[in-house]
Amino acid sequence: MSSEDDLVQTTFVGRRMLSTEEWAGKTGISLHVPARGSDWYAWGRRVHVDLPATRRYAEAVYQATDQFLATVTPDQLGRVPNVPLPGNQTLDWLLYNLIIQHAALHTGEISVLKGLQGIPGYS
Repeated sequence: MSSEDDLVQTTFVGRRMLSTEEWAGKTGISLHVPARGSDWYAWGRRVHVDLPATRRYAEAVYQATDQFLATVTPDQLGRVPNVPLPGNQTLDWLLYNLIIQHAALHTGEISVLKGLQGIPGYS
């Protein structure tokens, strides 16, 4: 959710993340997600998640993403957007690989970890 919030709001829309504005202190995640290259293992040991609050934050992120997508025209999808990202990826590539595929990847990882604990995976 945090990655989607950052990519869509900061990079595509050009505003601050929901988690730092109207959702500041209400995401249900006790510590900010660390920056790339940080010690994620240590963060994972210290962070506390209020799942109902995080689900509400996720819904707000998904709604904001839907609002952005409603403004995108078909011809914009095949163009390289003027955003601060490396490479020359088109908007459709960025949306698919950094939002859709990213969520699917983590859903699979979480399902495996739950399965290893004897808990039903994705349901």
